[in-house]
Amino acid sequence: MKKLLVLAAALLIAVPAASTAKGLKGMTQAEFNKKGKFALSGDLLNFNNVKLDDGDAEPSAFSLAPVIGYMVMDNLQINLGLAFGSETDGAEGDAETKTSGWAIAPGVRYYFDQLSKKNLFPSVGLSYGYGSGTTETGGNELDATIGVLTAGAGITQALGGAQGGFLSLGLNYVMQTVTPDADGAEDIKSSGLDVSVSFGLFF
Repeated sequence: MKKLLVLAAALLIAVPAASTAKGLKGMTQAEFNKKGKFALSGDLLNFNNVKLDDGDAEPSAFSLAPVIGYMVMDNLQINLGLAFGSETDGAEGDAETKTSGWAIAPGVRYYFDQLSKKNLFPSVGLSYGYGSGTTETGGNELDATIGVLTAGAGITQALGGAQGGFLSLGLNYVMQTVTPDADGAEDIKSSGLDVSVSFGLFF
């Protein structure tokens, strides 16, 4: 956790410093945070197929997780995140394990006035994600439902005019509960800090 805090602090310092050093010219606050603006960001598409060094298995994974945002009023954005993913460990025969799942995550984010006229927008946000997943091994399946509560703060560097791009850094506290669909199974709960960097477009 200490390493995550140090990394987040370093990035929070580096983003404004970089924009000042390079003399970035972006939009005014009215362009980025104005009522009626849409934003598209997140993990739009991800696929990998990496072979392990110590075996013949070739695990692969696919994910799609866009986030759509809309400014219902100046500075206040509502978001809807959608996610789908699948993964296989690449083992042979009945030893192979496959997982797949989906989730939907509505949320809200408030942007404060920009910092130092450098198009930097601090923000706070809250979201709740709900979904389900399936794990299959040797012909046996185990289903589970997943709930994730995320709260945190971030800072966004915006570039463009009436439309353009933005880069966001976030530090969030995440609480997750996994409920297996099996008799007598107990909830699996976890929590911790999450540092994220994302790029998006607004229009």
